Formats: sequence, C-alpha cells, structure tokens
Amino acid sequence: MLGSDSYYSAEHIGKKLKSTRRSGSDMLDLEYEAEDPAVAQQTLSLAITELNDRYTALKRGETNPVVKYYENKVKDAKRLLDNAESKLRAFNVEHNVLNFEDELKNRSATREALVSEYNTEVMRNQGAKAAMNALNQRMSQGGSLLKINTALTDKQAELTAAESRLINARANGQPQAVLDQYQAKVNQASEELKQIAQNYFAADNSAESVPKMKLVNEWLAKVLDFEESGARMAAVKKRLDDYQAESTTFTPLESEQRQLTRDMGVAEKEYLTLIQSLNQATTQRQDITIDGSLSVLDPPVFPLSAQAPKRWLFCAIAAGAGLVIALLLAALRVWTDKRIHSPEQAEQWMGGSVTAVFPVVKKFSVNSRASRAAVGMFRQLGNAINIEIADQRSLAGPPLITLFSMRAKQGKTWLAHGLARMYAESGEQVAYFYPRLLETDKRFEQEGIVFQPYDLHPNLMNVRELGELLTEEDTLPLSTFTKLILELPPLVSSPIPLHLVNRSAVSLLVLTVHTIWGRRDKQLLELYNKAARRPVMIALNKVQGETNDAPTLKDIEQAMTQTKLYAEPGKLGANEPVTEKLLDQPAE
Repeated sequence: MLGSDSYYSAEHIGKKLKSTRRSGSDMLDLEYEAEDPAVAQQTLSLAITELNDRYTALKRGETNPVVKYYENKVKDAKRLLDNAESKLRAFNVEHNVLNFEDELKNRSATREALVSEYNTEVMRNQGAKAAMNALNQRMSQGGSLLKINTALTDKQAELTAAESRLINARANGQPQAVLDQYQAKVNQASEELKQIAQNYFAADNSAESVPKMKLVNEWLAKVLDFEESGARMAAVKKRLDDYQAESTTFTPLESEQRQLTRDMGVAEKEYLTLIQSLNQATTQRQDITIDGSLSVLDPPVFPLSAQAPKRWLFCAIAAGAGLVIALLLAALRVWTDKRIHSPEQAEQWMGGSVTAVFPVVKKFSVNSRASRAAVGMFRQLGNAINIEIADQRSLAGPPLITLFSMRAKQGKTWLAHGLARMYAESGEQVAYFYPRLLETDKRFEQEGIVFQPYDLHPNLMNVRELGELLTEEDTLPLSTFTKLILELPPLVSSPIPLHLVNRSAVSLLVLTVHTIWGRRDKQLLELYNKAARRPVMIALNKVQGETNDAPTLKDIEQAMTQTKLYAEPGKLGANEPVTEKLLDQPAE
C-alpha cells in the first residue's frame, strides 16, 4: 500500500493536481506540481487518459436512460394513438356518417326547400280560404233579395189596409182629425214602400250580381282547392318536422366526432414529437460512442524550469482582504450605531439645540478642570432657565422645573441636586421632588432645600398638582417656595404626567453620551413635546473633551467658596447628603 507522501498515492495527486476552466469556454487547464519534472509530465498524461475514459462513460451513462425513457414514452403514445383511431372508426361505422360537414350542408339545403314549399302551400291555402269566404258572402246576397221581396209584399198589404181604413172613414163621415191620422199612416206606408222598392232594385241590379248557379260552381271549386291545399300543407309540415327531428340528433354526434378527431390529432402530435426526441437521443448516444472523448489541444510537456514561489503573493492577498474586511466592519458599525456621541449628533437627531453640556466629574475638586467646567455649566443652565421663566408672566405660583429622561442612569438626580444647590446659594427656597426608591426615604431639609420623595402609583398620568404626589403625612405648603424641581422616572417604564408637564415652566431632558437613541425614544420625545406648552431644554451629560473652556479658579472663586462652606463638617445632619458628594456624578 502506497503512503500519503508517495508521488503515486491518490491523496498526494489530489492535492497537487489542479484544474481551471479558461474564461467561460469549454477548454480546461490541468496543472500538477511535483519535485521531479518527469513525474509531473507522466502524471498529467495519465490524468488526461483517465479523464477521457471517465467522461465518455459518464456521457454514455447519461444518454442510455434518456433513450430508454423515450422508447417507453413512444410505446405509450403509439398505444394511445391506436385507441383514438379505433374509437373514431367505430363511431363512423355505427352512425354511417362519413363527413358530418357535407351531411349538414345537404340537410340544410333540403330544409330550406321544404320551408319554401310549406310557405307556398300556406299562401295557396289562405288564398282559397279568402275566395271561399267571398263567394259565401255573395251567395248570402240572394237571401237578402228574398227578405226584401217579403218586406215589399208586407209593406204593400199594410198600405192597402191603411187606404181601406181611410176610404171607410171618409165614407162614414169621420172627423177631419181622424182622417188626417189615417192619411198620415197611408203616407208613411207609401214612403216606406218606395224605400223598400229602391233597395230591391239596387240589390237586384248591382255590379256584383252574379247568377246563382255560377256562384255555386265557383264556391264548390274553391272548397276543393282549400281542402287539397290543406292536405298538401299537412304533408309538407310532417316532412319538415321529421327532418328537423333528424337534424337535431346530428349536433351531439358532430360534437362527439370532433372530440374523437381532436383526441386522435393530439395523440398523433405527441407520438411524432416523442419519435423526434427518441431519434435525437439515439443520435447523441451514437455520436458519443463514435467520438465522445475530449480533445487534447496542448499535451503535457517536460518542464524545464521550476515554478516561482507564491508565498508573498498569498500574504499580500490575505493582508488586503483583512484590511477590506476591517473597513467593512468599521463602516457597518458606524451605520448600525444608534448611540449619541456628541452634542452635534444629539441636536441633529432630536431637532433642537443642546442648552448645557456637562463633562465627566468623577470627584468634585476645586483644582479639577472638570469640576470647574461643571460649575460654570450649571450657571449657564440656570441663566437659560431664569430667562425662560422671566418671559412667562402668566405663571401662577412658584415655577415648576421638570427633569426627565427616556432611560435610567442618565444623571437626572445629579443634575437636579446641582440646580437646587445653585438656587439655594442665591437665597431661594427650593423644594425638590424625586421618586421614592426605598421605604426609608423620608423628607428632609438642607440649607433652604426641601428634599421630598414621592411614591410612584398607577395614577401618575392623571396627577394635576404637585400636592397630589404627597401623602397625608407629608403635607408641604408649596406656595412658600420660590422654585419647585420635579424629577420624573424614566419615560420608557412610566407614563407621562400630562397635567404636570403642561404646568411646567421649563422641562429639561437629561441625556448621557453613548446612550442609544432609537425609534421608541424619538416617539416618547415627540409625545412629551406635545404635552408641554413651554420650552423643553436638552442637557447632555458625561461628554468627553468638554473641559477645554472651563473657567479658571479666579473666575469662580466666590461660587466655589460658598460651595465649600456647605460641605464643612457639622453644617449638615447625620443622614443628609454632603454638597461635595452631590456634585459628583453617581449612577441614579
């Protein structure tokens, strides 16, 4: 058995033999690395031979299933075609019809002839009937003459009787009134007799008067014509109905024949298509059998010089790839970073200017630039708040300064303590309200500042006055203070006290750098701005590099002296915080 380090082992050849396709063409480059040039040449020659054999076998193995598949499909298609032809042949033999189209044309012409003949007979029948009715009417005129003659005889007898009564009345000497009455009846009968005589003459001497025998003969002839026409019309109608009934059966038969013809055509097309595909597959298999091996354009040559090492090229490629990946990661980090890193970025994302920027104050010290910068920034923030309060002349009671943040650990407590101390140093009475964290938190007072904890209860959003935050035990006269400072819990975990925010003279958003400012924070700020009727300031906390413009010791000597006095021992109670500690920046 050959070892893995031998030239002839499969593992060694697999590592050293490389193949590359040449730029989208069908050509393939084979390379083999070996320490002996003869071994490299012979190995490539054997590899090409083996590749040709494998390629021919692979192609032949690919075509054989295809040929077999199409052979089976051709057999199935031939069987379906034979079945379709048998069904169509049996249908034509059963119904004795060669071509439904020609048969329908002949039947249509015959039907039109029958309809024409039927219409002609109908007209003849209607004409005979009309003539017969006319003759009947003329024959009825003879009866009218007889009636007129009878009326004439009756009216003549009536006239004779009237004249007899008139003569008898004259002979008997009747009065003239009776004679006039009889004379009127004679005159009336005479007039009516004249009218009847005129009607008789008109009826007997009209242009339509025909001899009776002639009328009877014509009437008999028309009656015979009417009966003969009716018999012929009935026969033609029966032939037309029978033909229509026979033609009705042709419609489904024609549809069935078309379906059978269509099925045979589809089966024939499928059969011919499969025959064509089978011929192509057979031809391809024959081509592979005859000339299926790969052509060698450049046979392996005996290498005369060794290949140059590529170690430095690989190192350069790896360094370039590493640099590109590092740049991509850095750009991805910048694109996906939602944290605030500078005052300019805060102003851009929040849509407002930053009023105060506080540096990092780890330990308050007079000699610390950060401490002096923080004191100066507190003075600047106080000036901005005082200006806003001074512009609001309609405030009722002491002004309320509200400090809020979106998230916890932003420095609201530290900032509130600094503002309270600043106002207390100026001689104002300040009340500072902050959320109660422990049950032991109690109200205490220190140098003009009243530290008042309040409980967070579910009804915070409906609180209208600061006094509603106090319990019955913690009564506090708010009207005695000149400034009220309210620290709100983080807005992400508590509701916005709408009425207190609306009543606030100034609202101060406290935000620490490197804090995430996402979509939820933006929405909360928009809601707060809608609730607040008065200005909302922004204070950025723990900003690096903001001590360059810090005031000198001489600039804030007086302010620092007062602050030191507050921090002297004995000035504060045992449980009260020290001013110097409050100026540090602990976590909330």
